[in-house]
Amino acid sequence: MSWPVVVVDLLMELPPSPAPSPNVSGGAVTGTTWKDWVDVVAAAAGLLAVAFAIVTVRQTAAQGAENMRALQRERRIDFELDVLSQLAEYNQKDTNTSGATARIETLARMLPKELIPLTRAAVRLPTTPEGEAQVAEAKPAAAERHQQVRDHLRNEIADEVHKAIEIKLNERH
Repeated sequence: MSWPVVVVDLLMELPPSPAPSPNVSGGAVTGTTWKDWVDVVAAAAGLLAVAFAIVTVRQTAAQGAENMRALQRERRIDFELDVLSQLAEYNQKDTNTSGATARIETLARMLPKELIPLTRAAVRLPTTPEGEAQVAEAKPAAAERHQQVRDHLRNEIADEVHKAIEIKLNERH
């Protein structure tokens, strides 16, 4: 129920006021006094104040929701930058290094496949067709050198992670 309906309902429940006695001013009957006009103006001002308060509350709620979305976005960007930083670090380690590939796989799972398609494809995670194509193209050369695909694509993965970091930093501004 909207506030004007509530106000009208409340006014309807009020007992009727007694009929005003006519004023006699200089022998003429005026019917109302200046106090009656003050009451009308005060009531109108009160309604305007209520309307202004409602508009203000709605705007404040909208701003609060927008601020919450911005805060969530900033937190997501910070999280993704942290994950990308760790990916860059672990990518520089050899496949044989204590769980580096497993750690890269875990970190890559935390990011969208569109952000790091090659990295995800290199550790056999669902990715984009472009990422799968790059890995398929690199497999023969990696096998020729007796390397893991991720080791063979280390420089390309590093470039992809650095570009993703740049994208996230630009999103922040």
